[in-house]
Amino acid sequence: MTTQPEPAAGVVLRKDLQPAVEAPQLSRARRAVLAVARPLPNRQQLAASARWWAVHLLRVAPWLPLLVLRELRPIGRGLGDLLHRWSTWVSAQDRHEYAKAAEGNLKAKQGLAASKTQTARRWLSLAAVLVALTAGVWAWLRQPLTLAAAAILVAAALDWHGRRLLPGADPLPAAVQVPRVLDDGVPLSQITASILETLEREGFEPGSVGVAEPLVYDHDRHEYRISLATRDEIKPEHLRAIERAVGARDYAVRNLATDTATVRQLVIRVGDPLATPVERPWIPTGSRSIVEGITLGVSATEVPFTIPFAGVHIRIVAGTGGGKTSWLLRSIIDGLSACHDVVIGGIDITNGPELTLWRDVIQYKGFDPASADKVLDKALAEIDRRSKILSAIAEDDDPDNDAAEWHSGLGPAFVVLVDEFSQLAAFDGRTGPTNTGGLNLLAKCEQIVRTGRKHWVSLVMLTQKTGNSDFGSTTMQTQCAVTIAGPCDQQDANRIFGADRREAGYTPHLLRPGVEGDARDAGKVFVESPWHRTPDIYRAYAPGTTAEVKRRARQRIEDGLPRLDSTLPAEVLDAVEVPPVLAAVEAAFRDAGCPERMATAELLDRLADAGLTLTSGKLADEVRPAGLQPTRWHKAGSSPVRGYRWVDVERAIREIT
Repeated sequence: MTTQPEPAAGVVLRKDLQPAVEAPQLSRARRAVLAVARPLPNRQQLAASARWWAVHLLRVAPWLPLLVLRELRPIGRGLGDLLHRWSTWVSAQDRHEYAKAAEGNLKAKQGLAASKTQTARRWLSLAAVLVALTAGVWAWLRQPLTLAAAAILVAAALDWHGRRLLPGADPLPAAVQVPRVLDDGVPLSQITASILETLEREGFEPGSVGVAEPLVYDHDRHEYRISLATRDEIKPEHLRAIERAVGARDYAVRNLATDTATVRQLVIRVGDPLATPVERPWIPTGSRSIVEGITLGVSATEVPFTIPFAGVHIRIVAGTGGGKTSWLLRSIIDGLSACHDVVIGGIDITNGPELTLWRDVIQYKGFDPASADKVLDKALAEIDRRSKILSAIAEDDDPDNDAAEWHSGLGPAFVVLVDEFSQLAAFDGRTGPTNTGGLNLLAKCEQIVRTGRKHWVSLVMLTQKTGNSDFGSTTMQTQCAVTIAGPCDQQDANRIFGADRREAGYTPHLLRPGVEGDARDAGKVFVESPWHRTPDIYRAYAPGTTAEVKRRARQRIEDGLPRLDSTLPAEVLDAVEVPPVLAAVEAAFRDAGCPERMATAELLDRLADAGLTLTSGKLADEVRPAGLQPTRWHKAGSSPVRGYRWVDVERAIREIT
């Protein structure tokens, strides 16, 4: 028995109660799994992480189909483009187009050949589809990996082709650089080439359009002009294409006729020669005749803004701010009052200030329905009176009396200006809130426009719109020989000029009405009359100040204006021969020994002795239509004397006889 030594002092002995157990050997895979699992969080942390991922995946999930669709879209686009090209090739569309363009027997032959080609291509396409399907089925059964690789290659090719068809990455591409006929100083030859190329692109055969007169630029009119020789019609859509090609404004190109049917002149407007308003010039009272027409403003072309008024009914349409009253009506009154053979009547049921400004220059006024009715009755009575005079001339056997219609030798024209005609047209005989008396002013206007032309009794109607309610009836619109249209709505432009003429350049709806402090296009108009046949823009004279209007009105009245009613005795009244007053003036001069001058006071005394009692203004009114005007001269130490000269009397009688 072996005894154990005693432990040293301070040493504690440990005695194992469990027997030693040998640890099992772990495989390499298990050790790797344990190494990966060691850093995993506990259950709480794992649940929070799973919840975070679930929330964010749910947010992204709705976009997943869009992302997939975005990737599949180029493939579908490429496949669709290839199928479209294939169908076009199979249908032999190009050959059928050639056959349609041919003529006679050649057309039939080419059509038959195109049909045969189409049939052959269909059979070839069917065979190609069957071969492709057979190869696909065989690869699916024997070589699936090869089929998958081929499908991936085909999808990649379609994706590349589809992406190649996409537009550029820039969502706002730069604007196409087109020549600007004025801004960029493009050479005239380049503009001409652009015009010819555009017409060929629009369907004209190459070489079928030639240049009859080269392109030139008119600095005064701010426009280009070129004459083209072509046997084909240049339509409005061709003009719009030329505007886009040369960078012009909308409806800036006009197509004008020439002396030759195969030559057309194209005018390209690039500026505004009428931007600056022109003041109305002063025309002496009695110095003009209505037969010459009335110049209402300025023109940018060789055709002046002169309108015929003798026996002509006129309609003027312009919206608010278009210058209908202050520009056009004011120019009309000023121009008519300068004529020696016009009497003016005026109607404005709205009681506007324009007619009132002209005082007694407007000799017959209607500012309410009752007074307007009297003015129209006066016009109808004048038509009846003049009709009797023309009938008497027709029954007269005098060979010198050959007048078939009224003229200034028989008496002055009577022009009735109706502002805001739509208000007058409401009085059509039907009793209503505004027409309590049942007045039928519209029927009287219709009678005037039907019968007043040959009697020189005419209406000038101004309104803002062109509907039947504004003109009252179709008669009032169709009987007008002159149409003046200022800034208005597009519907009004279509009703006035029609779609064809609108496409030809009659575009008043593109004019900008004036606003407070900015006239813009106020006073600018398009005109259709016997003297105006092209879509040119004209502009009325500037309205001027109110003080100037009053001054001119006073001057016109002082100078004397023609009258409708004559105060001559019936036994000496002769509407065809030399005016009796002029004959009496000649007799007074001869009785006095044919002096060089005779004062008006002395002449009136001699006429009174002969049985003619006249005032100085009435005398001037009676002799002015014959071309005789009073004059003034100075005597030493006295004020100016007003009277008539013998040479003027002789000249007036000589011109009549």
